[in-house]
Amino acid sequence: MPPKKKKGTKKKKKTGKADKNALTEEDATKRAQLEADMLRTSLAEVRDEARRTTQKVHSLTDNLTERQGALDLQTQTTQDITSDLTRQYKLMQSQLMARIMDLQEHTRVLQDQLEVTQRALAETKEQADKSIREKNDMIAQLTQRIQSMESAYEGVLNHHT
Repeated sequence: MPPKKKKGTKKKKKTGKADKNALTEEDATKRAQLEADMLRTSLAEVRDEARRTTQKVHSLTDNLTERQGALDLQTQTTQDITSDLTRQYKLMQSQLMARIMDLQEHTRVLQDQLEVTQRALAETKEQADKSIREKNDMIAQLTQRIQSMESAYEGVLNHHT
């Protein structure tokens, strides 16, 4: 249980003397100087932090600028390479198309020559076959003449003997 309160406490009378709890003018000055020193220290810390932050911002800005420059350079290099490869591709494609056209023309010429040669071969075979048939016919006729002459000579010989 809490202690009982005393009834009828007496109030202290204020006298002209300084209260024990009240600060003296010297203590107030010391306290104000301490507060001022603390504020100066705090201000110095804040200024130092602001300076470091400003330096960090400048450093990051420089870093960002440097990286942006490197990125721009890389982008430009990539664009240069891409355009060069595109140019080479188009050149190669046009060269290949020209080569294809030349080869197609050459193939057409060779096919025309093949057709002419095949016709000439067919004509030559036909003429050779015709010549062989004519010679075979002539040989057959001559063989038949020889046989008829042999029989006629035999008949003459048999008749005279």
